[in-house]
Amino acid sequence: NSITPESLMFEFSEKITKRVPIHADIFLDLEKQFMIRNGIILLPDSVDISGPAAIVDTINSILTTEIKLKKVNKSIKRNLSLVSPGNELQLSVKKVVVEIPVEQFTEKSLSVPVVAINVPDSLHLKTFPAQVEVKFRVVISAFDLIQPQDFQIVVDYLETAQDSPVKIKPHILVAPGLIENPRIKPEWLDYLLEQK
Repeated sequence: NSITPESLMFEFSEKITKRVPIHADIFLDLEKQFMIRNGIILLPDSVDISGPAAIVDTINSILTTEIKLKKVNKSIKRNLSLVSPGNELQLSVKKVVVEIPVEQFTEKSLSVPVVAINVPDSLHLKTFPAQVEVKFRVVISAFDLIQPQDFQIVVDYLETAQDSPVKIKPHILVAPGLIENPRIKPEWLDYLLEQK
């Protein structure tokens, strides 16, 4: 009797474990005047994947199963399975809880002071006007929570050096997470540079 082939070759790969974030594969169509309050929540928001190092090293995130939601006008909570990128991999959890906090929104506007940044010590930059109006969408339950001090509106001195423009554009450097679609008015400001 004989056996062919006489020997078998095995390739071994080191098994490793890595934690990666979970991303919800959600298509969401909100009804008019509704928005998500402060983002979609995943519990847990990350998963440990174990398997051959050559495969695990290429994975940067894990998706949930796809879900499509239309005309949403209230908060939603669902259990979703995770999609494994390969049979050789083990996931520390198989399902996650997805919470989508949906609320009705309204518009709000606030007057916020403008701060100049990157100005040399020898100079002072003044804008006209000194304050701008910031308009944004916010969920009704958080309407009174958003205040001018939650924003930082800046003009950058370095932008004045570009062809010496007559006007300068204000930018939102800091804004609260509970808002959407912030806009600044006016979009351009007059400015004056003074020697200290």
